[in-house]
Amino acid sequence: MNVAAAVRVIILGDAVRKRLFEMLRQQLHINLRDHTVEIQNDQWHNYLSLSISYPENFPYKFSLEFQNTQFNGLIFGLHRNEENNPQNDDEIFSIIDKQIGPGKRSEWWLWYRKASLADTLLPVSPNWQPDPQPWIDIATGSLAERIQVVFKLIGQVLDG
Repeated sequence: MNVAAAVRVIILGDAVRKRLFEMLRQQLHINLRDHTVEIQNDQWHNYLSLSISYPENFPYKFSLEFQNTQFNGLIFGLHRNEENNPQNDDEIFSIIDKQIGPGKRSEWWLWYRKASLADTLLPVSPNWQPDPQPWIDIATGSLAERIQVVFKLIGQVLDG
């Protein structure tokens, strides 16, 4: 076994996944021009996320975040903007939970749930590193389309 060759293949795979993740950001940016679409990579905490902003004064953003390294442990939902923490969190959580479906809350998330292929809202694998399908869906544009639908749906629910 040639260890050096194996390591090169691993490195190339990581580079391809990073390029494809950036492609997903670009697809969303093109189709959601009025919204900021950005990738955050917190190397100290192993979080990698893609966020789409709602209007400027809105205290939340739609996010997909990998809770583990190597594009694994995906969750999605409404992430709090650090500088804003509204007092009516309970009411907003309740509305989303009833109209969108059950989710959880945390210090940083108003509403989120773990990704799953069985999810009716956003069917996607929670662990992308070993699964080729999310990367294929990025290349075809179908994942960006599904994310946009969820982003807009949650925005409509929040608008009342």
